[in-house]
Amino acid sequence: MTTVNDLPGELITEIVSYLPRQDRLTCSKVCTLWNNAVDSPMLWKFMLIYLDSDLMDPTTALLTKMYHKYLQTMELCWSNPYVPVRAIQHDLKEYSKRACQYIMLLQHFCVQLKAIKIIAWYDTPCIKKIIYHLCMFLRSQLHLVNVSFCNIHFCMTEWVKLMGCLNTFNSITHLDIIHCNHPDPLPFNSSWFNHLGSLQILKVDYIVLSGGLMDALLEQLNCSLRRVDIIVGERQYLRKFVPTESWRMLCAQCPMLRVGVHIKNRCHFNDISHIFCDVMPLTVFTLTCGKALDQTGDRQMKNTLSALIRTYHKILEKIYLQLNYNTEIIDEMLIAIIAKCPHLKYFEFHGNIESFDLLRDVCVIQTQRGENGMWQNSEHIPTFSIISLRRLSVLQCGREEYEL
Repeated sequence: MTTVNDLPGELITEIVSYLPRQDRLTCSKVCTLWNNAVDSPMLWKFMLIYLDSDLMDPTTALLTKMYHKYLQTMELCWSNPYVPVRAIQHDLKEYSKRACQYIMLLQHFCVQLKAIKIIAWYDTPCIKKIIYHLCMFLRSQLHLVNVSFCNIHFCMTEWVKLMGCLNTFNSITHLDIIHCNHPDPLPFNSSWFNHLGSLQILKVDYIVLSGGLMDALLEQLNCSLRRVDIIVGERQYLRKFVPTESWRMLCAQCPMLRVGVHIKNRCHFNDISHIFCDVMPLTVFTLTCGKALDQTGDRQMKNTLSALIRTYHKILEKIYLQLNYNTEIIDEMLIAIIAKCPHLKYFEFHGNIESFDLLRDVCVIQTQRGENGMWQNSEHIPTFSIISLRRLSVLQCGREEYEL
C-alpha cells in the first residue's frame, strides 16, 4: 500500500504550497523527505508580511532565517492600518519594534529581492523608525526590477525619504506609485528618477506624473516604456497638467507606448477634460463613480464621452464605465462608443439607461460586426454589460438575470 512517504518530493511540495507558513514549518519537521520538499524555492519565492500581525508570531522570523535565500518578492503591509487610540501607547510601539527587528534581519542575511511592494502604510506614531530601517533595506537592494508603493499616507518628511530610495535602483522595469495621499505641496527632486532608463511599465497617480515625473522620463531618454497607467483619484489636487508637447516627445521616444487613464469619483467634465490631449495614445479608459456625489450641477457626461470618442476612437481597446449615480441620459453615447471604436475589445457599463431599445441596438451592431468577420481572429469578443439600478436587472451578452 502506498503511503505519503512514497510520494515524489515534487508532489509533496505542491501539496504543501496550499498550507499557511506555520503549517509548512510543521511539515518540515515530519521527516527528511518532507523537510526536503518544504525546502523548495517555489514555496518561498514570495512572502506577504503583515507587520502588525505576522511579526507577532515568532515563526515568521524563523522561516525567514531558514528560507531567505529563496526570497524574490516581498509584500510589506498592515492588516489594520487604522490603529485605534487605545493601542497607540503599547501595541503600536511593539509593532514598530518588531517591524524594525524584522527589516534588520533581512539586511543581516543580505536578502536581495527582485520585487517589493509597500502597501497600506499610514502616518502613525513610531512610523519614523520603521521608515528609517525600510529605507536602509531598500538602498541595499541591487537587483530590484519591480517596485510598488500603493495606498501610502505619509507626511512630507517620510515621503521624501521613501522616494529618495528610488535613485539607487538601476534596473527597474516596473514602477507603481498609486492611490497615495501625496503631501501638499508635492515635493519633487529629479534625482529620485535618475535611473529609469529601463522602465517598461509605469502605474502612477496623475499628480506625480504632472509634478515632475514626466520631465524626468524625458530627461532620461527612456525608449523602453510601453505602458503607462494613470490614476486620477478624487482627493488629488490637479493644479498642474502634462503639456501636449511632453506627450508628443514621449511618444516619439517610445513608439510602442500605450496609456490607460483610470478616474475615480471625478465625473464633472471641467474637472477632468484637461487630462486628455490629442497625442496621448489612450487605449484604456476607466471612469467609476461609486458615490452619490453632487447632482445639483450638470456633470456634462455627454461632453466627456463625446470628447473620448472624437479623440481616441481609432485606438481605444477597453472602456469601463461605472456611473450608478449618474442622472444624465447617455444612451446615444454608449451606442456611439460601440459603433465608432473599431478596435474595442472590451466595454462594460454600469448605470441607468433610458430605454431597453439600447440593448437591441447593441446586439444588432455586434451581429453585424461578427458577420463582417471583424472579431473572427480576435481572442476577446467585446462584451457589453448593463446594470440598470432602476429596474434591478442585469443584461450581459443577451443573457438576462434578475437581482431581487
